[in-house]
Amino acid sequence: MRLRQSVHAALVAALFLSAAVADPIIANGSAPMDAGLTAAREMAIQDALHQAALSQGAQVNSAQYMNSGVVSESSSLSAAPISGKVTVLQEHQADGLYQVQVQVEPDQPAARGRATGCSAPDSRALRRRVVAAYFYLDHPADASDLDALGVRLPHDLARRLGQLERQFAVRDAGNIGLLPNRYLMDPALAASAVRRLADSENAQFVVAGRVLSTAVTKRSPRLSLYGSTNSSQQGMYYNGPGSALFGPGVVYRSVAREFKLELWVYDGLTGSLLRTQQFATTASGYVEPRNMPVFGSDAFWETDYGGEVNDLMDAVTRDVAATLSCLPFTARVLRVDKGQIYVDAGGLSGLQVGDRMLVYRQRLANAVIDPASGQELGIPESLLGDVSLIQVQPNLSVAVAHGGKAPVQAGDLLRFIPKR
Repeated sequence: MRLRQSVHAALVAALFLSAAVADPIIANGSAPMDAGLTAAREMAIQDALHQAALSQGAQVNSAQYMNSGVVSESSSLSAAPISGKVTVLQEHQADGLYQVQVQVEPDQPAARGRATGCSAPDSRALRRRVVAAYFYLDHPADASDLDALGVRLPHDLARRLGQLERQFAVRDAGNIGLLPNRYLMDPALAASAVRRLADSENAQFVVAGRVLSTAVTKRSPRLSLYGSTNSSQQGMYYNGPGSALFGPGVVYRSVAREFKLELWVYDGLTGSLLRTQQFATTASGYVEPRNMPVFGSDAFWETDYGGEVNDLMDAVTRDVAATLSCLPFTARVLRVDKGQIYVDAGGLSGLQVGDRMLVYRQRLANAVIDPASGQELGIPESLLGDVSLIQVQPNLSVAVAHGGKAPVQAGDLLRFIPKR
């Protein structure tokens, strides 16, 4: 039998929470026009949505910026974004600014927290590209019967994410570790390795983590016959007359075992650690068979221990899906030739002819560092303008630019603009 435990999957980062009220919210936003009309309109809408979120509660964040060797500190207000229907009520241009007024109708409480609750406003699902990397083991000896767990676990996670219809294109890189060595378990140290892996696998996001425990948590005495005296299990055995034939004894068998992991989700384009979350469960029954089936196999899921771990992996998959579906879809410029811009995403990602995308350029020389933890938070970007898609193939699109303050070049990032 299996004893089901609750999985600890509370969303602790404000990035993935929804607004606490369901009443419509009116907010105003503005943006400069220097990157073009389309970019200015989208940035003004984003500013209005930010103002709407701040009106529901805010927190103060500070960060240090390094620019040409000079460190400066900046403080800002942040708030959980509001998920729901957005309607542009008014919009106009004045004094070099694009100004909008929007109405936000927040999702009802029952609609929040869904794994697929953040699709584009036109109801299209854009397939995020994800790569799953190695999971480190805090206690390898406890997992000795789970052969190659650190490699097989991301393989299973990639399989589950790939089965979510048209949500993710997933690659398995379970043999690649992100940290400098297994003794440094701070996931924030992996920023440069994350960027390299995402670039080599053409992925927008990277998922990895570590297994905190696979330990047996309870043992119980069991009567044993026939060969008990030859057993290596801890217990009490009869060694008198007839023991060679019957071998009676009392042995201690594992009857409860936990599985606890820590999930790391990264933005592959910047190397930023987006979130960490722990998941844990405990199984009871026959949790440590003499010949444990291979992790991830059908035979493993049918065991008492594997069945409980299967439920936990389902919860991990839902959490990853909910996290990534709420983040902007991003592609990269492959090259620019005679005014045509070649993009590394196409119809299989959900893109269509006529889609508009904002163009960003990373300022790789400028690092953004959290003053408290020293964690690299990301790479600053400059908004250049926007493009529209004129041709879409399965894995490639061709776009043209619509003005802006700098020409588009290879390596620039493109973020999807939803139709509002």
